[in-house]
Amino acid sequence: GVWIYKDVRVFTRACRALRAHLESYGCSNTKGPTAQGAKEAAQEVESALEACILPALTLVAANPAAVNEVWSVLSLLHYTARFRLYGALKVSLQASNPVLVAQRVRTTVETKKIMRRLSKENVKEFGRKLGKLAHADPLSVFDAILSQIEVYSNMTNPVVDAFKYLTLMGYDVLTYCVVVFTGGRGQLAKLKQDGINVSLWLSSLASFCGHLTRKYPGVELTALVQLLVHQLKDSQSVDLLVLKEVIGRMTGVEVMPDLSDDQLAAMAGGPSLRSEAFSASAFQTAGSAKSLAKGAIRLKEALLVGDDPLLAPLLVLISQQRTSIVFNTDTPHLKLIGVLYDNCQEALVQYTEFLKRTIPDPEEYIRVMPSLRALSQDYKLEPEVVFLIYRPVLKCIVTTPVPRAPADGETAQAEARKALAINCGGVKHSWDELINICRNMLPEHIWQYITPELYLTFWTLSLSDLHVPVERYEAEIRRQRSSAMALDKNQGNMDASSKARKERDRILALADKLEKELESQKEHVVKVKARLKKEKDAWLEPVAQDRRPDTALHILQICILPRVTFTYSDAVYCAKFVHELHKMDTPHFSTLQYYDRVMKDLSQLVSSCTEYEAARMGRFIAENLELLEKWRSDKEIYDKECRSRAGFAITFGEPNSKRATYDEFLRVSSRWHNKITKSLSTCLESDEYMHIRNALIVLAKIVKVYPRVVKHAVHLEKRVVKVRDNDEREDLQTVAKSYHAQLMSQKANWVSEEKYTPNMEKEERAPKTAAAEKDANPAGGARASGDRAGTSHGSHGGGGKDSVREEENGAARGGVVGAVKPHSRAEHNHDHHNASAHHVNNSNHNKEATSNSASVKDKDKEEPRSSGRRQKASDLNTPPGLTLRQPEADKAGRDKGGDSNVSTPKESAGKRSAKEEDGSAAKEKDSVKGSGRGSARREQDERDPARDDKDSKSVKETKVKREAITMEKETSHRDKGGDDKKDVHREERTKPKPKDEMEKIKDVDKRRDFGDVKRRREDEEPRDAVKSRMEPKEEKLDRPKEDGKRRRIEYEESPPATISDRRTEEKQRDKPRDKRGKR
Repeated sequence: GVWIYKDVRVFTRACRALRAHLESYGCSNTKGPTAQGAKEAAQEVESALEACILPALTLVAANPAAVNEVWSVLSLLHYTARFRLYGALKVSLQASNPVLVAQRVRTTVETKKIMRRLSKENVKEFGRKLGKLAHADPLSVFDAILSQIEVYSNMTNPVVDAFKYLTLMGYDVLTYCVVVFTGGRGQLAKLKQDGINVSLWLSSLASFCGHLTRKYPGVELTALVQLLVHQLKDSQSVDLLVLKEVIGRMTGVEVMPDLSDDQLAAMAGGPSLRSEAFSASAFQTAGSAKSLAKGAIRLKEALLVGDDPLLAPLLVLISQQRTSIVFNTDTPHLKLIGVLYDNCQEALVQYTEFLKRTIPDPEEYIRVMPSLRALSQDYKLEPEVVFLIYRPVLKCIVTTPVPRAPADGETAQAEARKALAINCGGVKHSWDELINICRNMLPEHIWQYITPELYLTFWTLSLSDLHVPVERYEAEIRRQRSSAMALDKNQGNMDASSKARKERDRILALADKLEKELESQKEHVVKVKARLKKEKDAWLEPVAQDRRPDTALHILQICILPRVTFTYSDAVYCAKFVHELHKMDTPHFSTLQYYDRVMKDLSQLVSSCTEYEAARMGRFIAENLELLEKWRSDKEIYDKECRSRAGFAITFGEPNSKRATYDEFLRVSSRWHNKITKSLSTCLESDEYMHIRNALIVLAKIVKVYPRVVKHAVHLEKRVVKVRDNDEREDLQTVAKSYHAQLMSQKANWVSEEKYTPNMEKEERAPKTAAAEKDANPAGGARASGDRAGTSHGSHGGGGKDSVREEENGAARGGVVGAVKPHSRAEHNHDHHNASAHHVNNSNHNKEATSNSASVKDKDKEEPRSSGRRQKASDLNTPPGLTLRQPEADKAGRDKGGDSNVSTPKESAGKRSAKEEDGSAAKEKDSVKGSGRGSARREQDERDPARDDKDSKSVKETKVKREAITMEKETSHRDKGGDDKKDVHREERTKPKPKDEMEKIKDVDKRRDFGDVKRRREDEEPRDAVKSRMEPKEEKLDRPKEDGKRRRIEYEESPPATISDRRTEEKQRDKPRDKRGKR
């Protein structure tokens, strides 16, 4: 039994006998017992190990030889049998034998003592002590260590370095402990208490697994992968964090949540350029190139070991988990679903990239993967996932397209369809079979708008097939050669510079490799584009004439949008592919319609994304806007690249119809910017967390190309500042602050709308009068007149309701949106009719002018925030917060006594009736700025014709003087950067008033019967009340009292001194002084 530990020789001979018994039946740790009688022999050996050998080993003093003898037996068993024995031993150590329980307690205490003293500096010393403890009782040691790592994540590196003194059995037991700690808890236990974020213990354990598997080959990777497979079957996608860490640490393959411009450009290059671009990542710097290559081979072997390799099942389960997270996750938190979906998406992309690197041969790749039909029909995977997995095989597709021209004849078409499209690794697919597989992926009615050939071509290619990053290649080559030159200059001692010479040779070899790779990439892109030009005529030709107007929408729906959100390189590829369709002049493809649909549906696209998907969507929008800005920047570029293409035809369906002119394209692109502003403003005004965050992420990605117009920038800034200052969610405040800083950094690139679309101002704005602009812009005539007077934020008719309706009608007709259609004669006559009506009703216009500017902000405040409601056009055409300057002509006309389009506050108040004045009192308080204009308004309100002329005149003169002094103080104080009202009123109150002025104010107050000023004498109230009344009142100084329409200030006077006060003061004066001079 257990007491066999007392005689080590007997213990060793027993282990050797068990090993010989297993070897006689040909047992193996990979296939298990296969020979006749081997299964019974393995069960007998397992019983002996469980009852005698393993419990006795925990009581043996540290003896590596005895441990190796036990491992020689265990290594012949499958890892499932070994882990079952470790589980039985764990139960025995906890409650079976008192001797074993005591040994477990002693080992745990010693382990904790060592862990308290372990650090990066003393790894060698205390690592040996840990190894010595783990020789006999590894289960107790590793349980204590993993419990510490779950709490203290900074202990990962020292502990992993200390494990280099373990035996092979120690690594095997450590793998078992990691599996138990990771898979022994449910989904909810792996989340924090908020139910949204992943627990810290799981993050620490995942990082520990990554470091452990990278450094020590003795870890059983197959068991760890099998655990992940079972967890995914149980819909526990949180454990994919462990897979990401293992793949990243062992192979250096990393999916970064954000990429720089240089890294994104390198994604279009070859393997050498990509490796250099990501050489500074965390996983790449964790190990050398050789160690990463060895780790990739080890992981590949672990996935392919045994009769049932786990490589393909793990890939299919990860792919199916994307859909399961969306529909089967039981949580009220939408943010958690987004986080889990993003993690699953990253794990899928990372795993497929690892397979492409470790299995570069398409024939070997196709042997370990399920077929294309099985992925789409048997496993029910989404089309975008199927093509992501099968794209390395589709690269071998035959470049000869299926002929569809009627001139070829039916016989030639039938023979072409039967020709082989794929012949790789024993897998053969004809064009007919390949097209039928694609047809079965989507509903049948989809193929009325797009052909399977175009669909297959889009999903087969990647970014490196369409674009060569020449600038990025040249920059990297220059950097490598400059590094080699620097090594030559710093090379001093020839004896000690052998390492430097090797590094120099490596750098020069890499530079030569990059040059060859650049040339091969150029040749490859030329071949791909030549193939596309041959196939383009047959892509949309079979589509019926009445279906062609919706072709751009279906390309966007089934091709662009599913692929945009996968990776950053896919987002750029989608933009490049559409640009290539335009450059090749693909028949029946409308470029204008495509971009119009992208900009029009932006609100829905952003709202339905997760956080990482929104970032990729923002990159896609940035690529499109950058191309559109290039076209609108120069008329020659537009005429060369757009005017001659069929995609810019005004009337869709007629190849020879008129093309959109440069001026019309400027108007269309300006309206697209308006659509982007409306869509993102709708998301920012929503109450949904995901809508606001996604809008901010998209705006941050397109900040270099949008906004370009001051009007749009001010409009967005208002919404972003509101989120930054008023939203209670701290993560949204952080993102809003970050974007606001980026937005302000681009302020120098903003221009007025007149400069951004100069021709639109000449054709559309010049004929319009004030009334016509008022109809087009409901914000009011005063704002429109201020725009004509020279403000930098002009407004045009592109944001009104009629224009929006016109755009929708234009898109439905299949032609260019309504912006490119010039004004008709009826609209021109309507403008002149509005102009004449404006001159007739000039007096009414004067009354409304002053109230319009004040009412715009009230409308914005009263307007409910709704994500599904269309934004008001007036809110866009004239951004709030702008100060309108008074035109000089109106000012001169008012000085001469003539009519003016802008009324002063006094004139407008004098013309109002008493009823209107009472109803608009609250609005006038918001619209009046500054104490000077407020005093004039109060003076106007206080006029009473029945008042005594003499008294009213004297009071008026006194108030005018006092207000003039106050205005001067306010102006000087504002220039110094202080508060406008608080300090001025405080200074005015603390200043003593003249006696005659006080008497006049008191007499006037009594005559007007506004209430007597109640004052108490000293004999009518106690001294404590007098004392409290004499103290300064901060509220009255900061906020003067208001009664009705006029403000009345109560001046506090100090009470007169009484007889008792004087006697007390005399007694205090007569007291003798002490040595310190005190009485």
